[in-house]
Amino acid sequence: MAGSRKTSRFEKIQVSYRDMNWKPQLISLEGFAAQICQHELDHLEGILI
Repeated sequence: MAGSRKTSRFEKIQVSYRDMNWKPQLISLEGFAAQICQHELDHLEGILI
């Protein structure tokens, strides 16, 4: 497909963030949820493919 490429993703990830009250949080994701999270984080880094 034009404009696409193969990317490797981790099957399981941990994501740390701060909630709406600025309290640190840590979540574990796996499978499709982990892939989607990595994809969206790529966008924050300016990667659009």
